[in-house]
Amino acid sequence: MVQGKVIDGIKYIRLYNDNNFKKLSLEDNVYFTLQDILLNTKSLYHFVEAYQFNNMLSGKIRYEDRDTSFTYVNILDKHNNLSKLINWLKYFEEDCFEFNSELDEPFDINKYIKFDDWRVNFVDLVNQLREKRSITRKVKKN
Repeated sequence: MVQGKVIDGIKYIRLYNDNNFKKLSLEDNVYFTLQDILLNTKSLYHFVEAYQFNNMLSGKIRYEDRDTSFTYVNILDKHNNLSKLINWLKYFEEDCFEFNSELDEPFDINKYIKFDDWRVNFVDLVNQLREKRSITRKVKKN
């Protein structure tokens, strides 16, 4: 399923949900970024990896099924899980996504973000995860 679009020469990534959800917490940022990857990746491997990590992070509770008592599983506090995620994410480049210039439905700009803007947010997330990993590494040594 190709969700990425090219409009007037500009590449767009289809957002899973409102991009503002990513600002709620680091876990939300990871979850919804991985959901964006699920929607836009051209690789079955990346799809499966994103799906599995989100299942671990959310305790297999989909966003649509959450209630007010929902909390993420603390896998980002575990150094090995965090390292695995960072090592996987660091290889994500534009060529991991497929972009289609054909419009099969009207283009709703509210459901998309420019790939370059998404990429800036993505790099910021990876940097936040690296910072957290350095903290978990120190805790692990103690």
